[in-house]
Amino acid sequence: MKYVTPLLLILSLTISTSLTAKTIKNKASESQSKQLTISLGESIKFHSEALGEDREIIVHVPDGYEDSNIQYPVLYVLDGEEFLALVTAAVDSMVNEFMPNSIIVAITNAKNTRSRDLGREKDKFLQFIKEEVIPRTERKYRTLPIKILLGHSFAGYFVLSTLASDPKLFDAYIAASPIVEIFDSELLARYETLLKGNYLTDLSLYMSMGGKVSEGKSRIDAYNKLSQLFSDNAPQDFTWTSELMSDQTHGSTVYPSFYKGLQHTFQEFRDVGFIDYSDYKSRGKMAGLVQFYKSRSEKYFTDITIPEWNIAGVAKMLLESEHNKEAIVLFKRNVTNHPKSISAIVNLARAFERIGKNNSAIDLYENTINADIELSLSAIDYLKKQVLRLKSEK
Repeated sequence: MKYVTPLLLILSLTISTSLTAKTIKNKASESQSKQLTISLGESIKFHSEALGEDREIIVHVPDGYEDSNIQYPVLYVLDGEEFLALVTAAVDSMVNEFMPNSIIVAITNAKNTRSRDLGREKDKFLQFIKEEVIPRTERKYRTLPIKILLGHSFAGYFVLSTLASDPKLFDAYIAASPIVEIFDSELLARYETLLKGNYLTDLSLYMSMGGKVSEGKSRIDAYNKLSQLFSDNAPQDFTWTSELMSDQTHGSTVYPSFYKGLQHTFQEFRDVGFIDYSDYKSRGKMAGLVQFYKSRSEKYFTDITIPEWNIAGVAKMLLESEHNKEAIVLFKRNVTNHPKSISAIVNLARAFERIGKNNSAIDLYENTINADIELSLSAIDYLKKQVLRLKSEK
């Protein structure tokens, strides 16, 4: 019989404090502790037909999920009870700049089942994920058809094994310090077959390995063999990277690997910047930038509007490259779209100053001060000082 119990999983972080309390009878003080509770997600328990036992997943949704109709990519995290907090923090620190907001599904371990699930009965565990975890998530939550599998150590091996056995199940795979030496020949043989058949097209893989002292020679050698196989045979549209982290241990690779792995997975999402005018021109100028945000919006349900800071960055590059007319057009665009933004106003005024149009800068400052828009007293004071400075320089 299947059952679902929606609960809030509470991560309790105990913060020790030395609070002392004297009683009326002047008894000895007693130390107390306070608890900070953080809700990481909804715990969903159900009976797994594939595994023949009760299992639990924990689902974290982005802030504002209930108040929108946005769909999200889904990150499936192995050893979920251990790494949900890490992946949540990673996403929160990179969202909108390096990657889209995402639903995170922590696939937890049942008692004494990890070695069984990731090793000798990995096929059953994969069936559990494929036929029960993913469909349950997609029925209950608003998901995009973008799925990423993350794992570390033995779970990192399971990630590579899943890519080898059912490559299209996920769109991207992140394997930190995978224990590849145990199944070295088997894994290599499976990938050789896959690469010959071109089955890895349109997929992404990020894998990493710690230093030799911590990981051991046999693991490093097996990992290098796999990396070399990909280097020699991977199709052009299989986006993969392999990183040796010599300064990390087996246990510590998970932290930088999940961050870098997500950046690698969503590398096409990252906001566009331009090195110089030649780079800007070669990528279609503003039309190319507009198309980038349009395409990203269609794929990830993100805002199609080009951010103020991105427009300002392009305008400053144009100014540095002495393409003044194009720069002024973009600075003005920011002021029009963000009339209450002091940075947009100041950027345009400074651009006017740079090209010798101080009167235009003064007019801009004075018009802003007199405009019917809400500005802080400190902002108004700053604008007035700029007007005085510019007039004194005449």
